Amino acid sequence: MEEHGGSKGAQDNIFLLSQSSSIALSEQPSSSSKREFDDYEISKFMTTEDLGHAQTLHKNGLQKFLDIGPELVFFSLTFPIFALAAVIVRFDGKIVDEPDWSRLQLQIKILSTAFTYVFGLVVGRAVKLFASWKLYHGTSLGVLEQMMGSTTFGGTLVTHGLLRPLNQLTVFLLIIWTFSPLGSQLSLSLIKTENQLLFSNATIRHLDTAQPSKIYGPDDADLPEVLAGPINSIYSTSIISPDSVRESSLDSWGNVKIPYFRRLDASANSTGWTPVPRTGIAYSSLLGVPTANIPGVGNTTFVSTTTYLDLDCYNITQGAPIPLEVPVDGVTWSGTKTELNGTFFIAIDGYITNATFLPSNSVAAFVNATNSSSIPHTLLFQSTNFDASGTGTETSIAYCGLSQQYVDSEIFCSSSTTGQQCEVVSMRPSTSLHAASNFTVLGFQYLFTTISYLLPSATGEGAFGLVAGSTATEVYIATGSPPNSGLTRQDLFKVAKSDFEVRLGQALNTYYLATIAPFACTLLFIAAVGGIALKALAPAPDVLGYVSTLTRDNPYVSEVPEGGSTLGGIERSLMLKDLKLRLGDVAPENDRVGHIAIASLDRAKRLFVGRLYS
Repeated sequence: MEEHGGSKGAQDNIFLLSQSSSIALSEQPSSSSKREFDDYEISKFMTTEDLGHAQTLHKNGLQKFLDIGPELVFFSLTFPIFALAAVIVRFDGKIVDEPDWSRLQLQIKILSTAFTYVFGLVVGRAVKLFASWKLYHGTSLGVLEQMMGSTTFGGTLVTHGLLRPLNQLTVFLLIIWTFSPLGSQLSLSLIKTENQLLFSNATIRHLDTAQPSKIYGPDDADLPEVLAGPINSIYSTSIISPDSVRESSLDSWGNVKIPYFRRLDASANSTGWTPVPRTGIAYSSLLGVPTANIPGVGNTTFVSTTTYLDLDCYNITQGAPIPLEVPVDGVTWSGTKTELNGTFFIAIDGYITNATFLPSNSVAAFVNATNSSSIPHTLLFQSTNFDASGTGTETSIAYCGLSQQYVDSEIFCSSSTTGQQCEVVSMRPSTSLHAASNFTVLGFQYLFTTISYLLPSATGEGAFGLVAGSTATEVYIATGSPPNSGLTRQDLFKVAKSDFEVRLGQALNTYYLATIAPFACTLLFIAAVGGIALKALAPAPDVLGYVSTLTRDNPYVSEVPEGGSTLGGIERSLMLKDLKLRLGDVAPENDRVGHIAIASLDRAKRLFVGRLYS
């Protein structure tokens, strides 16, 4: 030091160099310029032959700008939020016309949606940069894992639930991320107007229940099997839903359920509409009719025209099973029955044969049809009676007249802070042009053959062999409630006529509605089951996305004991949460080129801009 003297800056440079190099001080230039020092260091310490791609951490102006560029982008994302705040201040206390108010509402809605994403991007980036800063200065693996797992709101909850750290950082991170949903929700109440009674028109869309089923496709023999999964999932979910859902005006997915019109315990008023009671309603299906474009504010009333199967069952008794596809008392019953399709089956006494309208596969095509001589009228239902083998009473048997009912339903929807609630408040026979009621959706041969094959095994009891008890469908027909756990056996001939025809009709209508739009309600189901399946198919430990994975087979982390290769990321993090790590130079003894890696705190020295790294 005495040999060089010079300015304090030169002394600092010599001090920094001396931490990572044993070069004689007499060879160091006396200039205090950092750029001169860097240039000297590069020309003195590296050549193309022996250093390859080694480089310093020094960055020029363009590189620094490119580094800070993403942060400037994140910073600019906050501008629209402050701009909207200024607009709201301008509107405060003012009278606005409808177009301006609609635009402002749209902007607020966009803000409430965008705020969560912008907040997550900006704060998540800041947390990650803070973690990098902590790693540069040296910190514990537990703190690193805590911060790197907290770059999103959900990640923060999961990480702290798994790691269970009790420190100030926990409180800080939870408070910070709490502002994400709070900011999004508070933005919705930035400004409001005084309530006034207004009337307006809206275009409401709903599922056309008279359209052809998606199960049609006789040219593709695999189509029923492809669709059976989502159809059966929707049907099974509906059948096993709790009584609260069954009695509700909405199904499990929020769709409006249509009551049986002829079972309303009320008389029509002077306008021809029959009011629907608030309780004790027999719905035509356990699935509702999907509806879209219902305004999200205020009250909405609209009329929906739908159709459903109505059953009039008679001669519900017990006896020997009735064979299919052979004449019995002058009637040939058609359907599909196998050993694996459950303990009940359905059949019908004929199909629609009108060649003019048949290719449409829709009852809507028969609006002008008059020939109904071969249209099916009766459904045969047979269910196994248990413990009655050899007595001649092995089967519960029911004959049900079929009709296709068309109704207009007045639907009332009310919106509040707790959500939207819709229900049918009155009904009448449909005034729209429609086919005769004896043209039913079950009259198409391909559809009925497929449904009679899939429905008995839809709830899965016969998937692996013969069924030892009643299926969930039979239990529902017998009790009107979802089956309890354990083996259940029901003899359906004991069920009252009114209950039997309502519940069997509900089962048929539910399954048919599921075939119209089989993928409408299954996305969430697929996503949930998919995660479980992927986990089962990948037995390897879950190591992706965890800081602790960086310690696996890492020669620079000496405190980690051998073994533990089967540990997942979170288990390893819990075990090593107190381990101090640093991103630093793990080859400080090399005078020419260092090496950057994550290592134990005592194995990694701090990084310096002027030093070369491989």
